[in-house]
Amino acid sequence: MDAVFVVDEEKYLYVNQKAVRLLGYMSSEELIGTDAFIHVAPDDREKIKKRAKARQEGAVLPSLYEMKLIDREGNEIDVEVNVTTTEYMGRFVSLAINRDISQRKRLEDVLQEVQSLSQWGYFERNIQTGKRFWSNGMYRLCGIDPRVVDPDIDYAADRIHPDDRDYTLQVIEEAQISRKSFEVDFRFLRDDGEIRIIRSHGQFTYDEQGTPILRRGSWQDITKHRQAEDRLSLLHKISLSLLLTSSIDEIAYQTLSIINEVLGFCYTSFQILEDSVLVTVNYFDNDNPIGGNSSSFMRMPIEGKGVTAKVAREAKTILLDNVEESFEFIKGTTNSKSELAVPILFEQEVLGVLNIESLEFNAFTLDDAILMEILAQHVAYAIMKIQIVKERELFNQLLLEEQIKAEQAREMDQIKSNFINTATHELRTPVTSIIGYLELLFLDPNLNIPENIRHDINVVHRNALRLVNLINDLLDVQRITAGQFEIQKEPVDLIGIIDMVVEEMSPLFNNKKQTLTLEAPKTLLLNVDEKRIIQLLTNILRNATKFTPDEGRVTIRVEPTKSHVVIKVKDTGVGLNEDDILKLFKPFPGIRHEFGVSSTGLGLAICKGIVDVHHGSISACSDGPGKGSVFTVTLPA
Repeated sequence: MDAVFVVDEEKYLYVNQKAVRLLGYMSSEELIGTDAFIHVAPDDREKIKKRAKARQEGAVLPSLYEMKLIDREGNEIDVEVNVTTTEYMGRFVSLAINRDISQRKRLEDVLQEVQSLSQWGYFERNIQTGKRFWSNGMYRLCGIDPRVVDPDIDYAADRIHPDDRDYTLQVIEEAQISRKSFEVDFRFLRDDGEIRIIRSHGQFTYDEQGTPILRRGSWQDITKHRQAEDRLSLLHKISLSLLLTSSIDEIAYQTLSIINEVLGFCYTSFQILEDSVLVTVNYFDNDNPIGGNSSSFMRMPIEGKGVTAKVAREAKTILLDNVEESFEFIKGTTNSKSELAVPILFEQEVLGVLNIESLEFNAFTLDDAILMEILAQHVAYAIMKIQIVKERELFNQLLLEEQIKAEQAREMDQIKSNFINTATHELRTPVTSIIGYLELLFLDPNLNIPENIRHDINVVHRNALRLVNLINDLLDVQRITAGQFEIQKEPVDLIGIIDMVVEEMSPLFNNKKQTLTLEAPKTLLLNVDEKRIIQLLTNILRNATKFTPDEGRVTIRVEPTKSHVVIKVKDTGVGLNEDDILKLFKPFPGIRHEFGVSSTGLGLAICKGIVDVHHGSISACSDGPGKGSVFTVTLPA
C-alpha cells in the first residue's frame, strides 16, 4: 500500500496509516492540520509550490514525478509522487499518492557505481517511436558528455569499426527475426579517437502481433579483458618455446624479448639468484635494444639495498608508481620513474627476479603485475627443466661410473674368490700332511727326540693348526658369499653348549686374568646347528678376550623370550667407533686397533653368516673407543 496525502492550502486534510509510518509518526492526528511543506526537502519545496500553483491555474502537467520527503527525524526519503485534483468534503484538493523508492534509488546508485567501475552501460530503444534511453555508463563508454552531446539513433552504429559493422548489425537482425537474445563483440571508435572493444548483450520485446517494439540490452568495455586474453595467448606460445631452451642465457633473452614486445618499457632485466647474490644475466634498455650479457659487472647481494634485492628476500612482487618515494630504489643509468619487480618462484624458492622500469610515473597496473607473475612461473619451470636435465645427465654419468666400479668390483671379487679357492685347496693338502707327519713323530715311541727339537716341532704343529683354521674360515666365507652355507638343525641345550665353549676357552681368559661370567637359565632347548653355534660363540668370545685388557671382564647373558633367544656378550675392552661398527661384520674390514692386536677379520663375518642362515640377527654397540662393547645375537626360539 502507498502513502496517501490529501492537501489543501498547504495543510494536511487527510493521511492514511502508511503515510503516518512513512513520516515517522504514531497517529494521523499528529499530522492533520499541520503544514505539509515541512516534510518536503528544501531543494524541492519551491518546485512543488510552483507545480501546485500552475495546476490551480489550469496548466496540464505530468502527474508523476520524483521528490524527497523529510521524516520526523530529519531523514530524507525518496518518493515517487502521483498527484491529481479531486473533490473532498465539498471542495477541490490535491491528492498525492507517494511510493517509497528509497531502496530503488540506493540500487540505482550502486548500479551507477558498478557501471562506472566495470565500464558497463544499459540502453533501451523504442523501435516504433525511435526514442532511446542511455544510462550514464553508456555515455562514459562512448566518451561523450550527455549535457553537451545528444547522440542520434544511428550514432552507435556509425562508430562501429568498419570491419566489424556489417557482422554486428547482422547478428542483431538475426536475433530480432529469431526472437532470441544476442551477444556480439565489436570495436568502437569513441569521440576522443580511442578504439575500445565492446561486448553487447541484448534482446527484443514484441507486441501481441509479434512486431518488435523494444530493444534493450547492455554494453561492456572488454578492451582490457581482450588485451589480457591476447597476452595470455602470447604467454602460452612463449611458455612452449621456453621449455625448448637449453640454457639460462636463452631463457633470459627470450623472456626479455617477450616483455619488450608485450609491455615495451624502457628497461628490463633478468636476474638469477646465486648464493644470496642476484646476478644480472641479461637486460634490455634504450641503448642496448638487443640485450647484452652483463653478469660480469652487475651483481647485487640480496641483503643490501635495492628493489630487486627486497623482492628476492621477501619473495613478493613490488610495484612502485613513483620510485622517488621508495627507500629501496637505487638510481641507475636510466631516469626511471616507476618500477615493477617480480620474483621467479618454484615451490616457494626464489630462483631470480624479473624487473621492469619506466620513464613515466604510474606506468604499471595490477594487470601488468599479474602478467609478469604468470610469465615468471613459466620462466621458473623452464629453469627447473634445465636443472633437471643437468642433474639427470650428472646422475647418468655417476650411475655409469658406479656401474663401471661395480663391474670392476665384481671382477675383483671373482678374481679374489678364484684365488682363495685355489689357494685354500692347494694349501689344505700339504698342511694336512705336515700335521699328520708331525703327530706321527710325537706318537712314535722309538724316536728319542731331543727336547729343543720337540719344542720346535710343537711350534710348527701349532702354526700348522692355525693355518688349517684360517683355511677353514676362508672356505666358510666363500660358502657364505656364494649362498652355499648349509646347516643341520636339531634340538640342543643352548646352555650346555655355552658351558662347553666357556670351559674350552677358560685357559685364554685365565692367562690374561680376565673374569668371565655367565648369566643364564640352567637349561634352554633350541633348534639349531650345534657345530655352527659352537663356532659362533667361540669366535665372539675369542674376540672378547683378545680385545679386552688383562684383568678385564666379559659377561655372557642369555635372555629367553616367547619368540626369540637373545645372547649378549659384554666386555670392558677397547670399544668401537661408529665407522668400525658399520663394517664390523664384513670380511676383511680393515679395522685398526691401538691395542696392537692383529686379526684376519673373518671371524665376525662368519658369525653373521651363521646367524643369517638361522634367520636371526647379530649387532654390536659401543659408547666409543676405550669403553667396551656389547655383541647381541638374536635367534628364533
